[in-house]
Amino acid sequence: MFRNHHHAEVSPTTVVNRRMGLGASLVWGLTGIIVTAIVAGSGLAVYALRVVDRRADGAVGLVSQVLGELPEYRAALPPALADAIDDVRRPEYRSQLAVTTKLLPRDGRNLQAASVEVRNSGEELVSLLSMRIVGMDSDGQAVEERTTYAATPIQVDDDWRGPLLPGETRRFVVRWWAHGKVSDVTHEITDLRVWKGPADAGAAPESDDDDKDEGSTAYKSYRSQMPKKSATREVVSRRDSDD
Repeated sequence: MFRNHHHAEVSPTTVVNRRMGLGASLVWGLTGIIVTAIVAGSGLAVYALRVVDRRADGAVGLVSQVLGELPEYRAALPPALADAIDDVRRPEYRSQLAVTTKLLPRDGRNLQAASVEVRNSGEELVSLLSMRIVGMDSDGQAVEERTTYAATPIQVDDDWRGPLLPGETRRFVVRWWAHGKVSDVTHEITDLRVWKGPADAGAAPESDDDDKDEGSTAYKSYRSQMPKKSATREVVSRRDSDD
């Protein structure tokens, strides 16, 4: 009446936890670091772009404001400085300058030297003359160089030699620590600026000295800065002479 049923035995599920090896741990760690760095870098880049975008308009406005107030700043400068920076770039004036360079013997301290001579044959005052002194080897290849200024708006020390007047010749020596064998030197003019003179240079008073060189632009500019004769003093002088 009753039958014996054989039930299949169910085996329990076995979970095996395998620990990662050292190599796998390193790979996962490096991957996490790289992903974190990429996400952080992207966030910083987006933030930087937003900051630049917000401040771009402000920077442009600041530059425009400074440029607009430059005349006021120049008016607040001492007369010597305001007059010195009143110049203009004149590369065509290069034809009026005679520049020669000569290599000098190297001294015992391994200092290389070159003598530089600049003659201003024109009628303009050179306010800035910058140049590169290049040392050449026996094959004509540039091996060393030095930047120097033959003329500056004002004279301060050895490097700031002051403006170069018309008809003058400037001689100086440039020294540098030698790293190669220099057989010759050459030069390259990188910037040339000429003094414009005051804004009212064209309204210079007439001079009674006919023997002066009135064709010189620099001379006219200097003459324009001289105080004008007072008409009141001339009238008083004439009355005294009549008496």
